[in-house]
Amino acid sequence: MLALVTENRLNNVISKMGRVEHKDTEKVLKLLHNYMDDVMEQLRDDNNESLQKLTLSEADKLRNDLKVEAKRVIRAYFKKTLEEEKKRKASNS
Repeated sequence: MLALVTENRLNNVISKMGRVEHKDTEKVLKLLHNYMDDVMEQLRDDNNESLQKLTLSEADKLRNDLKVEAKRVIRAYFKKTLEEEKKRKASNS
């Protein structure tokens, strides 16, 4: 599952949503939701039979692990974006 939680996948979700500012909490939460949905959809496409066999606690753990990893990738994306923005502003000064 973690192999599906990538910056490239995140960029695809963002391209469907439009620009997301790190300060726009509502849109960031929507991004997290859409990103997790995208990963889960791919997981179901690739492993539907295995997912159906998960116990409730295993499914909860999978969702929690996905959420933690998705948040990590989103934070890294915004950190990188902010650093790039600072560099652009510094080079324009």
